[in-house]
Amino acid sequence: MKTILISVYLGLVLLIIGCSKPPKRNPFDKGTQETIHVSHIDCVHSDSVIKSIHFLPLESNDTCLITRVEDIKLNDSLIFIDDNRYRILVFDMSGKFLYQIGNRGQGPEEYLEIRDFLIHQDTIEILDYQKIEYYSINGKHLLRKRLNLSKKKGEYVPRYFAKAPANGYYFWEKRIREKEENGQILHYMYQTDSNFHIVRHEFPAIHKVSTNLRKFIPYDNKVILDPIFADANIYQIDSVGQISIRYSFDFGDKTVTPEDLLNLSTDQLIEMADTHILKYMDFAETNHWVHLSFYWKKLAYNLFYNKLEKKAYLLSPGRKYAKDNDLRFWYVQTTYKDQMVYCIDPVWLLGERDRLSKEYQDKYGLNEGKLKNVTENSNFIVGFYTLK
Repeated sequence: MKTILISVYLGLVLLIIGCSKPPKRNPFDKGTQETIHVSHIDCVHSDSVIKSIHFLPLESNDTCLITRVEDIKLNDSLIFIDDNRYRILVFDMSGKFLYQIGNRGQGPEEYLEIRDFLIHQDTIEILDYQKIEYYSINGKHLLRKRLNLSKKKGEYVPRYFAKAPANGYYFWEKRIREKEENGQILHYMYQTDSNFHIVRHEFPAIHKVSTNLRKFIPYDNKVILDPIFADANIYQIDSVGQISIRYSFDFGDKTVTPEDLLNLSTDQLIEMADTHILKYMDFAETNHWVHLSFYWKKLAYNLFYNKLEKKAYLLSPGRKYAKDNDLRFWYVQTTYKDQMVYCIDPVWLLGERDRLSKEYQDKYGLNEGKLKNVTENSNFIVGFYTLK
């Protein structure tokens, strides 16, 4: 997985092209956001952050075997996983496989692809190409709505979506050109009403960069935006659609803005990636902690910020740099009841079991219950991390 993320990172750098004039001031800066200062890239032992971990092995059979987790979402009793094979698999909280949501095809109750999905009350909504499919929480197809957003080929083909006020939606483009043929600036995000009429655009595309593996994060009755390339701000949308900066990350002289990348050659961008932080991703927030992944010098770091202590911690970027009995942490995919959650390849678990001492194996329960029977051919494992 690390190799995949690093490859995506390098690809993003090479995609950047810019020529528009940047705004002088961030229009969403209300002066009320919290600034998180990270003055040094110094890593701590995982014990400084992680209190306990619950590892949940998912049932392994040919029907539900997972090779990659594109996205994971949870409600009070169920786990929903998009495994990048045009299906959403549903497990209970014991790891038992229950059923699949929908099927790929061109039928009246089928989808062509799963671009994104969300859980709204007791409904699963799947964003397909130019349509949304609605299913009950038990997998029954309810209805289909066509977006009818596209005015011309390649325009308004959203990759991510979230609920907006008045039964509307927020949509986010994954790849976009900076300007229309007439020179008009295009935008990454747009909001629609309940009939999918576009009512506003936000976040002008000042360079052509693919966005992260996800974009909209529900939290505290708000929609949080996963970071934009080279933008160290975390944005939020409140219940009435007001956008503001929630957090600003200050890495000192390693921090840049999207406008700093304009008109740079590919060689200049590669050089800048060795000295500055350009790629942020995997933002997550609980009652007491904030998480952010970032790349620096081609290594992926996990930053944890304690909201009560007002203190930031960094974990080691991989096995090569790990301290003794330092549990490697990859990234965060979602949260659940004040826990950070991500899906783990069984090969990773076996590697940690071999590397850690018996004391730490016992501490994390790596030889207990279903975990003691995990092999490299087992299904993925969901990790629930409780932080201190």
